[in-house]
Amino acid sequence: MTAGRKQSGPTSKGLKRNLKKFARVLRLKPLYQEERASVFKDRWAAIASCLDGSDASFIDIGCNMGHFTAAAARHGLFAIGVDPMEEAISRARRLHRKVRGCGFVFLDVNLETVRLIPTVDVMLCLSVHHYWNRAHGEDGAWRIIGELAQRSRKLFFEPASSHGRYGADVPPFRENDEESIAAYVRNGFARVAPGRKVSHVKTTSSINTESFRSMFLISSP
Repeated sequence: MTAGRKQSGPTSKGLKRNLKKFARVLRLKPLYQEERASVFKDRWAAIASCLDGSDASFIDIGCNMGHFTAAAARHGLFAIGVDPMEEAISRARRLHRKVRGCGFVFLDVNLETVRLIPTVDVMLCLSVHHYWNRAHGEDGAWRIIGELAQRSRKLFFEPASSHGRYGADVPPFRENDEESIAAYVRNGFARVAPGRKVSHVKTTSSINTESFRSMFLISSP
């Protein structure tokens, strides 16, 4: 090769994209729950504080590696985790194979498959709202959430606080503004699950473009 001549090859942007793909395969880039592992205990403690003896069944929609599902099983609930990523489900099964009353299902919950979700006492919808928003738009996302609210006595809901996490149909709240997001959540559930009580449970730190995530409990009156 002639000295000083530029070497052909992928652009910096393309190289960076490929490195991210390889990092995912090699587990160098952690899955979402690993990235937020520092606040897992706080989030689970907040959820557990809202449970009581009448709660026996549990589903985590978008369970990722299944840490909340396993925690619920250890708490005494019959717990199922659901996720559209086969890699995440395989990993969850390996990590928690010895936890009694704990299982994982490979399923993409969407406008069609949401009807397959059974009725349970407790359901988690953490960090999934923005994915449904991207795939089905704002109205479609809330239709799924409304269906899930009807299938649970207690629904824990945690929306993304940054518009960048959503698709073109950006939700009508101010970014990283707790009061605005709380109003958005109350208005959304008033529309798709009227009569349900909406309570703020916990706000924890987040990653990337989000300074926090607010968790809410939607419960039967």
